[in-house]
Amino acid sequence: MRMRGFKFSHWIQCILCFVVLVWLSLGCARSMAGELSNGPAIPVNVHLHVQEISNIDATEGTFILYYTLTYDWRENFGFDKQYLNSKATSFLNTIWEPKLHFANQAESPVIYEQSVITHKNGSIVVNQYGQVTLRADYYFKNFPFDTQNFPILITSPYEKVKLIDTGESLTLNETIKKNSWHLTGFNHSIERVPNTFAQSKVSQLKVSIFMKRDELYYITKMYVPLLTFILITCAIFSYPDPDFRFKIPVLLTCLVLISLFSLRVFAEIPPVSYLTRLDHIIALSRLWLITGFIYSLTIYLIRLSRKEETPDVLSRRKIIIRCCFPLGYFFIWLFAVLKGISL
Repeated sequence: MRMRGFKFSHWIQCILCFVVLVWLSLGCARSMAGELSNGPAIPVNVHLHVQEISNIDATEGTFILYYTLTYDWRENFGFDKQYLNSKATSFLNTIWEPKLHFANQAESPVIYEQSVITHKNGSIVVNQYGQVTLRADYYFKNFPFDTQNFPILITSPYEKVKLIDTGESLTLNETIKKNSWHLTGFNHSIERVPNTFAQSKVSQLKVSIFMKRDELYYITKMYVPLLTFILITCAIFSYPDPDFRFKIPVLLTCLVLISLFSLRVFAEIPPVSYLTRLDHIIALSRLWLITGFIYSLTIYLIRLSRKEETPDVLSRRKIIIRCCFPLGYFFIWLFAVLKGISL
């Protein structure tokens, strides 16, 4: 049997040869990949200098990190040379490099300056200065009193890369104290973590920076406004009875103000499914305002319907009754605030 000048047996032989060639190429590729994965680890010294943390956005769960990243490894280079910015990027595209990146980034980094230095001993040093938007690890159960964690994760996609902690893998700049936050502590470690895109483990530098709101933030944005509402309503509540008609619009104004205040405060954090300590404090303030408003309105309407007149001078018993509730509320509010600070 012939097929266009070729015997059928010739076609069978060609197909078999093609299958053998494909099988051999796949086998070689697997063996080479196995040799690469089982080869010696490539040590990479890494150093991260945190210059500034800003634009802390709890609603989006992000923050902006200004950083300087330095890492070096050894290659077969025998010359001293320096590359800057675009030339450095072009040079890195022509060689193998660890490709260190931020694992918890929300947006791609913006590199302002980059340099690559090669030495005769074969080492290559990369310096990067830029900014990156990272995902934070906020804890809102006791917001805003809790210390918050700002993690930084730096890793490489290659399993052979082994990040080395030289003892100075992390340094912090003093300007990290920004946006009414102050530093309470930090730690860093290098560990092996599962790779996101493959069934393997890669080396990762894990940095945890712990910061907390400054006391000035609580005083200016929380305590003073709330305490002002409390003092106003307490003063209205204890005022002589003939002026009840003036208390109602003032209390309504306070209710509107504290609602606007709570909206401004909670605009900084995302909605959660549980009540935070700040929720309890503001809810207690609203309860007191509503109670004073309902009490004032009820007494005013009753006396207006009965056409009663209240004596200008209050008895000692009425004064004690009027003062007990506001003072009791104030101490409950103060306990809630102090308890939150101590946690």
